[in-house]
Amino acid sequence: MPSATHPSPPDKSRAGPEHDLTAAFPTMDLETPSAIPTSGQCLDHLKLLEAFHVLREDVATTDGLYGIHDRFVDDVYPSKGLDEKEAQLLFRLREKRWAIFVANAERRYTIWFQNLPSDRGRMPGQLALAEMSGYFEKTSGIAFDSGINPPLDILMVWHAHLLNPHDFLEDCIRYDKKLL
Repeated sequence: MPSATHPSPPDKSRAGPEHDLTAAFPTMDLETPSAIPTSGQCLDHLKLLEAFHVLREDVATTDGLYGIHDRFVDDVYPSKGLDEKEAQLLFRLREKRWAIFVANAERRYTIWFQNLPSDRGRMPGQLALAEMSGYFEKTSGIAFDSGINPPLDILMVWHAHLLNPHDFLEDCIRYDKKLL
């Protein structure tokens, strides 16, 4: 939650080789089953969570996204400086952007999940993965791998879905996605 002393958007200059979140992906070891996660698996998970955090900050601080402009704060509070009320309103505007983004991500995840191949080799739903790839690229500008790896917003919702293993298992059985 931004404070009144730090209401400005985060510095987006973090991108670069020292913050390349995908650098370790080729060395990820997801195939070795173990009861306790390895230090490498923990590091990979932290990188994934960092990617979600960076996504949230980027979405929340993108002025004008979904028609929500930061200048609204100036229209409501036309003062020179940013006081606590203004900072709180700016925070709420940014939370609204994020809420809309997450709602869209949930919808996209549902489409992605329903269109994964079933264990019986058939494609439930209306879109094949190849068609879905084109759909996501046209509507979001996000390239979609026709395999099981979704874009980051869908991956974020999938991660949340996995946080309740019982419900995830039930959904996989119900929709014949036992390969997951």
